[in-house]
Amino acid sequence: MGTDRAFAMSEQEHFERIFREKGHTWWGRETPAGRRRDEKKMELFRALTAPRPEEKLLEVGCGSGEFTRRLRNLGLEVWAFDLTFPCVAHAAGTLAAEKEFRFFVADITRIPFPASSFDIVFGVSILHHVPLEGAFSEIIRVIRPGGRFFFSEPNLLNPQIFLQKNIPWLKRRLGDSPEETAFARRRLERVLNSLPGVAAQVRNIDFLHPLVPPALIAAGEKVSDFLEKLPLVRAVSGSLAVTGVVAK
Repeated sequence: MGTDRAFAMSEQEHFERIFREKGHTWWGRETPAGRRRDEKKMELFRALTAPRPEEKLLEVGCGSGEFTRRLRNLGLEVWAFDLTFPCVAHAAGTLAAEKEFRFFVADITRIPFPASSFDIVFGVSILHHVPLEGAFSEIIRVIRPGGRFFFSEPNLLNPQIFLQKNIPWLKRRLGDSPEETAFARRRLERVLNSLPGVAAQVRNIDFLHPLVPPALIAAGEKVSDFLEKLPLVRAVSGSLAVTGVVAK
């Protein structure tokens, strides 16, 4: 069995178990602060990619549809996939009445679409689960010339993320898979921009922690917005936003 295939099967088994046990695939997504953090990601996605009605969007690693549902009312034709069948089935069930959404099971390193099929490719917390260069080469392949991409990924320089990705018992405690890692901003930007046709920018986002109490979310959001702008300090943000275009 090839290394990439074994890697994919390990990730698939892990997330099938997590979804079966918890009903979701990320520990911070169910808190009020976690939901607001996700909404801010979607606001940034809309600001940076400017999606237009009738454009075709591919969501990679859709999980159980946490972000897919937030793509409603944009007028997009949305195709969403994940490696984990129970997650895809759940996501499809929650959006069964929405004709513009289509779901399928696939491996990101073998996306079953012809070249130049999509205007936008979108994903949250997925690239750190896969072989980066191979997966992103497939993403580039299916984006039309001049098309855009948006991803959000964990920041390795964040103290919690650094410990979470490097201490096995903490990884298990927080629901991480054994193989997953995180990215340092400069290295990620360098790797992506080394790929043919890619013009990528990686920026630091997310200082609003998912465990912030509801009464403090508004204040925490203002602090987060301020810290994201501070040189040096922003380097330890919780996440990285990955945006860019594919050359015409």
